[in-house]
Amino acid sequence: MLGKYHEAIEDIELALKENPDDTFLVLQKSILFHEIDDDKNAVKYLKTIVDKNETSEASLLLAEIFKKQGKNKEAVDILTEYLKKSLPELLKREATSLLIQAYLDLGDFKNADLISQNALLNEPDNIRNKADEIRILRFKGEKSQAINKLKEIKKDNIYNTSLNSDQWLRCKIE
Repeated sequence: MLGKYHEAIEDIELALKENPDDTFLVLQKSILFHEIDDDKNAVKYLKTIVDKNETSEASLLLAEIFKKQGKNKEAVDILTEYLKKSLPELLKREATSLLIQAYLDLGDFKNADLISQNALLNEPDNIRNKADEIRILRFKGEKSQAINKLKEIKKDNIYNTSLNSDQWLRCKIE
């Protein structure tokens, strides 16, 4: 499978010779480097397009890589700027959740909680927002409060009680 990724990278490099400013191609090249665990090159190329509006996903991927590398401050900076943009709701939710996790990894419960509460004000029934709130409580050592919040969610039938959603919620708070 790795050969296919390398072939795809070579194909993109050829296309970039003809269209060096094509940010979509650079994003695809970055994704491929990330897929083969070459985050050094992924970051190198993502940094060249992160401020371009037509490739908004570049900021998310760069922040995820920085988090994975333990560079949570860099992830916070990128995500904070990213969330100032006009974004589709799905990308905004993903970035918000990633930002909360980066703050938690930094031990900054205050900012994580502030962002979480703001997200809950905007979308009080969103399961991801609820999961982030519970995760913050757990990180703060308030396990009994986290369990109570989880019980509230189940009692209020805010989320689908199928096995998949139940597993997803448990995964998000663990």
